[in-house]
Amino acid sequence: MDKEIIIEYKPNLDTLVKVSKYLLFRMTFVKWIMFIFFFVVIQNAILSTTQSETNLEWNFLDLIPFVIVIIVWLAVYFLTISSIKKNILKNKKNLELQKIIFNKDSFTQEGESFKMVNLWKESYQIKETDKWFLLYLNKTSALPIIKEDLKDNQYNELKQLFNSLDIKKSLKK
Repeated sequence: MDKEIIIEYKPNLDTLVKVSKYLLFRMTFVKWIMFIFFFVVIQNAILSTTQSETNLEWNFLDLIPFVIVIIVWLAVYFLTISSIKKNILKNKKNLELQKIIFNKDSFTQEGESFKMVNLWKESYQIKETDKWFLLYLNKTSALPIIKEDLKDNQYNELKQLFNSLDIKKSLKK
């Protein structure tokens, strides 16, 4: 495939936050933290039910650890989302209208204030989700290509290009 595929990329804050959350929740250490959190909650639930079986009086104070854990979990979640938004807004290039040019060797991002060439051989992976193509530049950062913004036959052309590349990929059939 020698021709170029040119797409107009209009990033918005909501999409970039969703992609960041998607990437974050697929990181191994975050999965472990979530596993430990749910393990502790389940263990506390089992302990409180066994204690309430031996002690027939149920006390409202028994729920305080659960409420505290849920409040802490929600606080961490919303602080993380807030931090993601601040980081995205800090770099104005993230929200610039861009033109992305794909070819068999690389893809080029051209914004109003920058031009960046990314070689396929230096990219980590391409992954297709229901809403995006994620072009991983490394294990923890990816450029989302929003499927609904693709015009005409660009989806099929991109898919054909991605399938022809010698790079780790996870594409839908």
